[in-house]
Amino acid sequence: MREMHDEIQRLFELTMGRPLGYLLISQGPYTWQPPTDVFETDSEIIVKVELAGMSANDVDIVLGEAMLVITGKRDNQPELRKTAYHQMGISYGQFRAQIPVPFEIDREQVKASYENGFLFVHLPKAACRPLEATRITITVPGERGE
Repeated sequence: MREMHDEIQRLFELTMGRPLGYLLISQGPYTWQPPTDVFETDSEIIVKVELAGMSANDVDIVLGEAMLVITGKRDNQPELRKTAYHQMGISYGQFRAQIPVPFEIDREQVKASYENGFLFVHLPKAACRPLEATRITITVPGERGE
């Protein structure tokens, strides 16, 4: 029985390019997540998303309270849908990438660009004023000053 399971798993990975369990953990209409790099400079967070074969019109970007959400859809070319694949490593269909944003962002200065198959989202850090120290008094029940 184990050998049959392993053979089914191997055949699925061979034809679909991903493990069988992938279908079980897929949620909603989103079937894949694009490769994404997130890095930081002194002044901004930069998100780089690989979206080869797509145009900027295929992508939607939303900056929420503490999350950047990038969604879109990459369609397979109609003439290739009936082709017998020997290997399939490119994902098609709807995608979603969620990137936590750990800093306050200057929302008016956020910029996105798309070049050579990569989406770049620049999230400038908001200017923060230094926090002021606040002394906190400790009260103890039964002592004077209560």
